[in-house]
Amino acid sequence: MSPRFALVAFVAVVWCSVPRDAKAQLAAEATATADAEATPAAEATPAAEDATAAAEKDEVLPFKLSLPTEDDVVAWRATGFRLELGMAYGWLEGFFGAPAGRLLGPTVRVGARVDPLWTLLGSFQYQQAFELGGISGLRYSGTLDPTLHIGDHLQLAFGVGFAGLVEVGNPRKDPSPSDFTNLADSYTYLSSRTPLPQCTGLGIVGLLRVGWQQILGPMSALTAFVELDGQHIACEQRIGRVDPDTARPFFRRQYWFNAGGVAGLNVGWR
Repeated sequence: MSPRFALVAFVAVVWCSVPRDAKAQLAAEATATADAEATPAAEATPAAEDATAAAEKDEVLPFKLSLPTEDDVVAWRATGFRLELGMAYGWLEGFFGAPAGRLLGPTVRVGARVDPLWTLLGSFQYQQAFELGGISGLRYSGTLDPTLHIGDHLQLAFGVGFAGLVEVGNPRKDPSPSDFTNLADSYTYLSSRTPLPQCTGLGIVGLLRVGWQQILGPMSALTAFVELDGQHIACEQRIGRVDPDTARPFFRRQYWFNAGGVAGLNVGWR
């Protein structure tokens, strides 16, 4: 008899000798053990499904933009660099006989906001002056303008600096044409009631400006302004003769006082 057959026969004899009640108890214990082992796997299946659903839900969430971290008005109150570019149109009136003219040209302002109330700007204006029988040429100026901010929109500025005129040709009639042959030296006219036919000169200027600023965004703003200017110019015109000893050219000089105003629109950046 082979050993395998003997082992099978032994197991059969032992199983047949076990009482029926013991066999039922062993079967029940085996079934309970199998159920206990299967339960965690069954419970894990819903949890895995929930995790998968949550992941899919996160993937389909709508894209949201973050809100601004600083209000535009608050940003413009902060200190820092300022730049403004614009155009202005106005009128420059002459006093005590000085000629007048219309003004049209660009404005450039550059500076810095020093605190919530004050901005320090350097203003530069290059304007065409034109009027029949009046000023005809280029009018330019540069001023230093402390600017007071009254609230978030209203601005009040005052400035002082230099201004000049450059005329070409002879836009006016010469009051003393004999000066070109009779003058033996430079001559200064005490009155401007008969203005020189041509003026090239430099002088001082003062201004007062009121502006209204509309903030467009955190980096840009639009400013409408009205400005009053007053200037005193020392006009000169060469007469085409020179000093025979020093070769110094002879001039006719005259002082002009002009005042006027311009209105314009600027776009600013910070």
